[in-house]
Amino acid sequence: MKRGLILVLLVFLAFGCGGNSGSPFTFEENDSHTLTLTTQTELIITNTNGNIIITGSDATDKITSLITKKVTSEISSSDAQSHISDIDIVIDDNANDVTYTINHPASESRSYEINFNITVPNNLNFVITMTNGNISLQSTTTAVEVNLLNGDFISDLILNDTSAVSITVGNGNVGLTLPNTTNAALSASVINGTISNAGLIFTNEQSSSTLFTGTLGTGDGSIVLDVGNGHIEMYKK
Repeated sequence: MKRGLILVLLVFLAFGCGGNSGSPFTFEENDSHTLTLTTQTELIITNTNGNIIITGSDATDKITSLITKKVTSEISSSDAQSHISDIDIVIDDNANDVTYTINHPASESRSYEINFNITVPNNLNFVITMTNGNISLQSTTTAVEVNLLNGDFISDLILNDTSAVSITVGNGNVGLTLPNTTNAALSASVINGTISNAGLIFTNEQSSSTLFTGTLGTGDGSIVLDVGNGHIEMYKK
C-alpha cells in the first residue's frame, strides 16, 4: 500500500511540475502617449499582433494613445513579465507625419501583442500595416492605406473629395460604412468570399460573385477594396 502511494506521488509530481503543464501565462502593461500636432497630416502605424482602434474627433488637436503591451509565455508568469521589455514601441514625430513602429523578437515559447486605442483629430490621413489582428477606423479623412494579413478591417468614414482609399486584407473581412454624399469610384474584389452592399447608391454598377465596381456621386476619389479569403460588406452611413 505504501509503495503504491509513493508511485502515485511520483506520477503526480512528474505531470504537475513545469510551466508547460498548464495554461499559457500572460502579463500585461499599460501605457499612454499624447502628442499635439503642428504640421503633421498623417498617422503611420506598423504593428505585428494586436488590435488597433482609431477614432477621429473635431474636439482635439492631439493624438492620444492608450497602449496595452501583452506577453503570453508557455514557461511561467515571471517569464512573461520579464520579457515585457522585449516590446519596443518607437514613436517618431516628423514634420509631415507621426509614426508608430513596433519591434519585438520572434520566439517559440512566447507571443507578443500590442493593442492601441487612439483618438486623433479629424482630417488626418492613415497608413496602417499589421500582420495579425483587427483594425477599427472611424474618422473624416482624405487618404487611407491599410495592409492587413490576418484579421478584420471595420471602418466608418467620411471621405473628402479626391480621396484615396486602399484596403488590402489577406484573410479576414472588410466592413466599410460611408455616406451617400461620398464622391469616389469604388472597386471591390475577393478571391474566396462574397461582396454585399446595404444602401449605398452607385451608378455605372457592375458586379459578379467576386467583383464589384461602381461610382459614388461624381466619382472624384478612389476606393479599392481587396480581400483574399473573406467578405466585403458595404453600408450606407
